[in-house]
Amino acid sequence: TTEIYTLSLHDALPISVQQFYTDLSPYGTWYQVPTYGWVWQPAVVTVNPVWMPYRHGGRWLWTDCGWYWTSDYSWGWAPFHYGRWSTYPGIGWCWVPDTVWGPSWVTWRHYGGYVGWAPLPPACGWSTGVGLTWYGSGVSVSFGFGLASSCYTFVPYQNFCYRNVGHHAVGHRDAEHIYNQSTVVNNVINGNNNVIINNGVGYNNVATQVRGEVPKARVAELPAAPNSPARADRLERGKDGLVVYKPSVVEEGGKPRLRSEVRPTALASSSP
Repeated sequence: TTEIYTLSLHDALPISVQQFYTDLSPYGTWYQVPTYGWVWQPAVVTVNPVWMPYRHGGRWLWTDCGWYWTSDYSWGWAPFHYGRWSTYPGIGWCWVPDTVWGPSWVTWRHYGGYVGWAPLPPACGWSTGVGLTWYGSGVSVSFGFGLASSCYTFVPYQNFCYRNVGHHAVGHRDAEHIYNQSTVVNNVINGNNNVIINNGVGYNNVATQVRGEVPKARVAELPAAPNSPARADRLERGKDGLVVYKPSVVEEGGKPRLRSEVRPTALASSSP
């Protein structure tokens, strides 16, 4: 049956895929491709051919982990904070899983009054003490990762913190011009407790040019038993301002699994 096939397939998957397979399956399709192995494509790609990761359905926040991409998609907690993105022939944009969390896995460019970012490709890794890597070797702050202008989203600085920031992206011809004049910025560092911080083009550079205030939030681990339901990647109002949760790792059947949401103890134990 389909159920048996799915379960046996799930058991055979590498740990980098197991943690996401069940949670993401309702929202897209898993493929096995020669270059990357198992990849996932959100269903939105099939209905919106111009969709790009880190462009549509989300916005930028400044956090204690640097620039954080908060998604409007219920599945956004995974593909925008773990793994890498790439376009694959015959499929389009797809996500290659990984188990290292980050506020956003993007590289940056800036030129004049414009800021741009692009999803980091699968050959880009992360090494504690080294930072971003390319096929295992450390990279400079100006390394371009072989990304073309079509991989970037460029917007005027004044629109950078807007909701649905992709609606303010410049057109293809302007993007190519800005790309050719722009400077790469890979400002991703290790913080306390090996937390990854993506400072990108920096806070001050944005704050001096953006319209209105820069939205800010604190990043916290998903609580074990909150007083109200909590979900990873969703903004909540805490005692000291806005907070956005990242998944926590739990053990299930002797295997680690990422937990992306939690319900209050009383609510979770009540009868349906």
